[in-house]
Amino acid sequence: MADDTLCIGDVVCLYSAESYGFVFSSQSSSVHNEVAVGSKQDKVKPDVKDQNLLSFEICIANRYKLNKTFRKIRTKIEEDPNNLTLRNQHHQAQLAAKAETDDNEQEQKRQQGKKLLYGQIIQLKHKFTLKYIHVSTTTTSPTESNNMAVELQEFDAKHAQFKVMPRYKVKAEGDVVQVDDQIVFESVKSSGQYLHVSKTLLGGQSVYQKRESDTSTDGNYELNLSVQQSGFTIYRKYKPSPDDEKKVKVGDIVRFYHKEMEAYLVAEGLFDDELTEDVHLRMRPVDQANPKTLFPSSSAVTYWQIELQQGCVAGGVLKWEQQCRLMHMCTRKYLCVAQGGKVTLTSDHLDPKTVFRLHPVIRESDDIPEDSYCRMEHVVSGQWLHASTDEYKNKKQEEGKTDSKSMGSLKWTTAQLRKIGVIEEKQYDDAFTLQSVDQPLEEIFNTMAGMVPFIQKLVSDKKAGVVLNAKMSYNVSTALKEICSFMVVDGEPIKQRQKLMRNLRIVELLVNLLKCPFNGADQYHMTRIFSVAYDVLYTYLMGNSRKNELYIAKYIDFFLTQFEIKEGHIGLNAAHMVMELIRDNRKIVDRITHDHIDKFVDLLRRDKNYHYLDLLSVLCVCDGVSIADNQKYITEVWLMRGMNCVFFTDLGQKIGLDDGKVYVSTNNGKSYVDLFTFSNRHLEDRDKDDDEYLFLEHQLELFGYLCHGQNSHSIAVITQELNYLTWEEAFTCLSDDRLPDQLRAMYCDLIITMFVDIADNHSVVDRVKLSYIYDDVDNEENRTDNTQSLTYQYFPQISHWISDFLGRNGDMTASLIGNNMLVRQVLRLVHYLVLFGFYDKSEDIKKLLEPLMSLLDGRNDKPYPKCEGKEAQEILAVFRQSERFKPSPETKAIVEAKVQALEVLDLFFNFIFNIRLEKFINLFKTTNQIANQPGGVAELAPLMYDSFELETNAGESAIDWRVARAGMRKLTEIFEITSFMKGYEITEILLDLSHYEYDDMVRKSMHLLNRYFSAHNNLYQRAVQAQVLITDGSVNVYKELEEKLPVLRRLSANKLGDSEANQLANILETFIHFCHLDGEEEEPHSMNQSILYNNGIIEDAFSILSQEIDVKLLDQYTGLRQVFEKTFILLKRLARENQVVQERLFDRLDLLLGKEGAAPELAEALTEVFTGNSKTCMKIAQHQVQKIMALVAENKSQVPQFLDLLNAVVKVEELDLPLKRNQGFVMTYFMQFRSEVAAVIDQDEKARESILTSSNSTDLNFLISMVDLLATCAEGENRFIESICQTIFKIPELLKVLNNPNINDNLKRPFLRFFLWVYLNTASGMIESGAGDIPHDTAMWGYITSLSGTLVTVTEYCRNNPEIVKQLLKKPPGRRYFNLDFLFS
Repeated sequence: MADDTLCIGDVVCLYSAESYGFVFSSQSSSVHNEVAVGSKQDKVKPDVKDQNLLSFEICIANRYKLNKTFRKIRTKIEEDPNNLTLRNQHHQAQLAAKAETDDNEQEQKRQQGKKLLYGQIIQLKHKFTLKYIHVSTTTTSPTESNNMAVELQEFDAKHAQFKVMPRYKVKAEGDVVQVDDQIVFESVKSSGQYLHVSKTLLGGQSVYQKRESDTSTDGNYELNLSVQQSGFTIYRKYKPSPDDEKKVKVGDIVRFYHKEMEAYLVAEGLFDDELTEDVHLRMRPVDQANPKTLFPSSSAVTYWQIELQQGCVAGGVLKWEQQCRLMHMCTRKYLCVAQGGKVTLTSDHLDPKTVFRLHPVIRESDDIPEDSYCRMEHVVSGQWLHASTDEYKNKKQEEGKTDSKSMGSLKWTTAQLRKIGVIEEKQYDDAFTLQSVDQPLEEIFNTMAGMVPFIQKLVSDKKAGVVLNAKMSYNVSTALKEICSFMVVDGEPIKQRQKLMRNLRIVELLVNLLKCPFNGADQYHMTRIFSVAYDVLYTYLMGNSRKNELYIAKYIDFFLTQFEIKEGHIGLNAAHMVMELIRDNRKIVDRITHDHIDKFVDLLRRDKNYHYLDLLSVLCVCDGVSIADNQKYITEVWLMRGMNCVFFTDLGQKIGLDDGKVYVSTNNGKSYVDLFTFSNRHLEDRDKDDDEYLFLEHQLELFGYLCHGQNSHSIAVITQELNYLTWEEAFTCLSDDRLPDQLRAMYCDLIITMFVDIADNHSVVDRVKLSYIYDDVDNEENRTDNTQSLTYQYFPQISHWISDFLGRNGDMTASLIGNNMLVRQVLRLVHYLVLFGFYDKSEDIKKLLEPLMSLLDGRNDKPYPKCEGKEAQEILAVFRQSERFKPSPETKAIVEAKVQALEVLDLFFNFIFNIRLEKFINLFKTTNQIANQPGGVAELAPLMYDSFELETNAGESAIDWRVARAGMRKLTEIFEITSFMKGYEITEILLDLSHYEYDDMVRKSMHLLNRYFSAHNNLYQRAVQAQVLITDGSVNVYKELEEKLPVLRRLSANKLGDSEANQLANILETFIHFCHLDGEEEEPHSMNQSILYNNGIIEDAFSILSQEIDVKLLDQYTGLRQVFEKTFILLKRLARENQVVQERLFDRLDLLLGKEGAAPELAEALTEVFTGNSKTCMKIAQHQVQKIMALVAENKSQVPQFLDLLNAVVKVEELDLPLKRNQGFVMTYFMQFRSEVAAVIDQDEKARESILTSSNSTDLNFLISMVDLLATCAEGENRFIESICQTIFKIPELLKVLNNPNINDNLKRPFLRFFLWVYLNTASGMIESGAGDIPHDTAMWGYITSLSGTLVTVTEYCRNNPEIVKQLLKKPPGRRYFNLDFLFS
């Protein structure tokens, strides 16, 4: 009897005795919050997809008044955000509300498991929405006007409290409530009124109306509040227990991860809609280089819900081998095995083919623990789910290929798909990990799934010709806005929420909605909905999720057609959304043609709206890379041809108005308005002038994008040819304190882009200096000659203003977001001026340090400009203690400014390091000069000789200790002179910055703290690495590097046109030439290699390689592919016999293996990384060997160099050291990919002979490399590998090749090595290998005879041509293209 007693915390289902249906709700928005009651539903197996829809948790009555007070104050503060009294009240109320919520949760835990009694007051919490059932005291029921509405709300209130009463007199107050009792719920707020099931069905405006296709029910009724009672039978679904926390429960959402295949069981589609992709496996292999693959997938297509065979009302902990159904959460269809063994989905919840049993791999108890391994048995057929290696073709692939250059050809995911099937006998490896989905992920999924029904209904209604009214329109618009708000938290888009738009196909629903006609009787309402729908899509695209962007890119042609629509700003909202779609997505930007740009400019000519400027902006710069072709074309068609779509700005003295002021013309110069007036009047008359002011802001932004990346053409057009923006005008606006700070920040950015970050300047302190010319080393600080730079003439004026500005901004105020944006841009300006050497004296750095450290010190910040009075001081204390660290739009602006200040501080560290190292090297130079003078005595001279060893000589003479102490004294002097940070609390400041909840801030502050405390160690390590150049050759190389590296760095940051690519390729060719001795390409020039390395050429090479090549648009990337080829050749030459470079490249091996566009050169460069380096060979990981073999399979005979790479990995040839570990890796993956890679060796003898006798074909190179690799793998007496190789070539086949006079001797070498290591020098011995008869084989003796003749000929040639032989011996022995015959020709 005790088991039948209901308790607090139980999860229950409520069954109406009147409508014969369950109480449920499937929507999560605040406006679609009604509660429905089903009709004619089975008590045990109702057709309800998702058990949580009809599940409610019994909760105690929570306290709510403090939270209610907090909500009221929050509403007031939104209306008056600068009210300090309200701010203080808000903070206090927030703390109180949180304490109340915590107390409620603790009380719920304490009461859990206590018996529920009649007469007790409870709350009912809906498991799907996590909202409470509330009664309304202001809104009437939509179906029965005499009754009040019942709704779901997420907060606690008296409206949510109900007294549990018995329906019949069999039980009375004080009795325990038992399972299957019929009860009524009396409202505590409205005493004498009860939860009631309406007599009328929910109508056409509700998503719960009856569907024409549904014949099993009359429809759904409404749950409302009435004086009439409705009885509900209460069924218990689950009784929680602390022991069940880590167990799988019925109704839980889980993932099935096939451990062996590293793949998830998935399907794609949407409930009440089509199934877009049937059940299959989506591979997600663990990649150590990609941290997110180490965690379970957060994609909703992997979610499945467990339901017992008894029906969705039953619950509890799931047992092993208990019969259950698996419902896919996105499609709300059940996994089943159809006739013929096809694994698919079905909507039929009574279908016996949907029943499965989970069997344990390791059984520890009857209950199923989370993250356990299971095998899945189909009950009806007795078959087992089996992962197939066959590829699953998605429907798009089956429909056929689209144009590779179109948007529709873009793939939003590259995941490999595999088929899922069934087999008669269970396989050991067909084990699935039962991964539980975390509660936060389940909650956001349910919230977004609850938004789907109203969109589906809206699309369906519009297709049926339903006319919307104002209320319907308001509800839809409000719900869509809630979707926008849901995807953004603390001002930042959340990927896990955005991706649900893909998983639940809300993107498709919205596109279908936007394709509906909007110009009917409800045009006003539809235009309003369309505008908000575009806002939802815009919010979905915010952030940097490439998958989200590529997923929606297939609809871009449709969106472009919407630009022309003027009603309700639909066209402008579409443009705004497309702008966000294009932003920073190279694959999409590369598919935007000049025709598209012409269309955007034409729209701009017809309607001067800033949204069209944004469209042009995102085409100029993509993810920090300038698109020079687009910049040039937009400059021409927008500025040089379309002057009527630009706002003019000019100084007053140039247009006959007041001196020293800037004026704006919005009508092509017919009339001008003072910029101060123009920028402030929009605050008063927002309706009219806001768009004009925004147009000016976005025009300035576009100017910056056009000139980004030192684009000299655009800079010249804007600043000189057309005079749209001159230095005087930009500086006047920057220094005008009357203008809005945000506008001044834009002018500061333009000054950087157009007058500072230009081709005349190049960086001098972005990296530490490690190469010095001996004659130039002295005790004076290096000065940068910037006299030829355009910036030089502006520097005195701008430096004076910067000094004044930073002096007035010693701290930061959170509420002044615009000022913080200006501070950030000014610090960017300082960063570039320091970078380019305009601030190049120690005094300059010391002057900048004081305001910079003050700005960095977050302990000085305040929430408002004036914090006077007791309440303000309380807010200030709370702000400085905790609030300033938390994410918010205000904090974000402060953090961006402080991160920029940290970037400047990082340059100061470089500056200080360079001074210290040069002083150290000057000390060496001075000591060396004195020591080498006749009779010269240098105090530190003993330190220069290898014979000085402090530990050894310590006991012999006190002189050595004096020398050591003198050296330490000199070093201390160097550090004292350059201790610019002395006097600042740099440690405390940087530690304080690490408390901000922003990754960039934490990362950068910790990096600088590390640099600060490791300054001595860093100086010693870099001093060892540093070079003092003496010879003319080395000095010339260094000077040429100084000249060419800035150009290389500028070009590598931009998308390359043909001319830029040729220029960059020529520079790389020069550097390649430096890496080898003159006339000896194979001989490395170690000194030049070191000079290049110390000047950061490795980082520059990776910067070049970081650009992506779209293999579908190779015609656009011809130049970049050439540059990639040269870059890999340079890396190969740098790595030759250079272990430092080899290990640096090995550290980036995963990145290099993923680069496309120059596969042969990549393979050769990587081969050099492992050649002669046992460390890199031993460090290579198994997954990296697998990746290389996959590249062999992908490129086959086109790139045989990948086989040479594996050869270098398997054996350190220079040490004659085969590595068994790597041999095993290679052979393992050779067998895995054999069908793709071994076709050339699996041919018949005749075909192989044809290849071997051909002249330098790709198949010949591939065959020779493959045989050589197999021979190397067999070397070292490994029985397993020998046995595999013996199945590839038999002894007679090898002897035929060796004795064939038509095959060049050099091509026989791999076959001879194969013969030696597979059959002759083996672990099993010659008899067991099958080579026991070799001594008696005439073919063998015939080969030895011919080989003897060849050796005699070679010996004679060597005797007669000693000089040629000497040159040949300098080169490594060729394995291809080499024929002994040419020696004698």
